[in-house]
Amino acid sequence: MAVADNETLTITVVGRDPLPEALSFSRVIYDTIVVLAEIGAGLSKKEVKPVIWRISHVSMNTPISVGLLADKKAVGKRAVSAYLNGLRDLDKKPVVPRHYSDRALAGVKRIANALANGVASVEFSAPGRVPLSPSLRVAKNIEALYKNRPDSLYQLSSVEGRLELISIHGAFVAQVFNIRTGEKVVCTLDKPLMDEAAKYFGKRVSMYGRVRYTREGTPVEIEVKAVRAMKEKADIPQFADLEGIDITDGVDPTEYIGRLRDAN
Repeated sequence: MAVADNETLTITVVGRDPLPEALSFSRVIYDTIVVLAEIGAGLSKKEVKPVIWRISHVSMNTPISVGLLADKKAVGKRAVSAYLNGLRDLDKKPVVPRHYSDRALAGVKRIANALANGVASVEFSAPGRVPLSPSLRVAKNIEALYKNRPDSLYQLSSVEGRLELISIHGAFVAQVFNIRTGEKVVCTLDKPLMDEAAKYFGKRVSMYGRVRYTREGTPVEIEVKAVRAMKEKADIPQFADLEGIDITDGVDPTEYIGRLRDAN
C-alpha cells in the first residue's frame, strides 16, 4: 500500500527514449538519497541514530516516479524543504545553500549532469510545494563554486564501499572501493579500529570520520572514527517487499531499481 505523507519527496524521471536507461534512472535516485541523508544528518546532529530514508511509493508507468520518506518525520520535512530550496537557489546562481555539505553539492551536481546523459528531465515534488525541475545550470553553478576553492577540503562525513586492502606497514591503512562510482578511498585507522575493520575484510562497510575531498567533492581520504558493516546485495528484498524498504542502510540502489524495472 502506498504511503502519502507531508514529508514525502517524489522524484519523477523522464528518459530521452520511451524506456529510460535503468542506470541513469537509478543514479538519480541514489544521488537524491545521498543528498537527503547529508542534509538530514546535519539537521539531526544531536541524535544518535541517523535518519533513514525509505521508499513510500513507486510508479513504474512512464514517467517513472519514486517517493522517499524519512523515518523521522520532523527532520524529514526540514530536509526535503532544504533540499528543494537549495536546488532552486543553485539553478539561479553559484551559492552554497543552507544545510548543504560538500558531499551534498557533489550529489546535486551529478543529478544535474544526468540531464546530459540519457535523462530528459527530473522533477522533484512534495505536498504544498511547487514542483521543481533543475536544469544543467545547477551543475555549471556548482562548478563555478569549485573554481574558487582550495584543492582539498575537509569535513566530517562517511564513505561507503567494499573493504579491499588492509596494511600495517608503518601505519594502519585500509582502502574502500565504491562499486557504483569506481572511487577508491584511503582510510587511516588506529589499532582498535583496524582490528574491528579486519573483521569486515571483503565486505561492504561504512567508515565515518574526517574526510578529505577534492575541490569537485570527490572523497579521497578519511581519518576513521567509526566503522560498521553494511548489508550485502544478497540481502536485498524482492519486489513484493518493496514498500517500507530501508534504502540507506546498505542496499545497492543501482541493482535494486534495476530489479524494479525488470519486474515490470
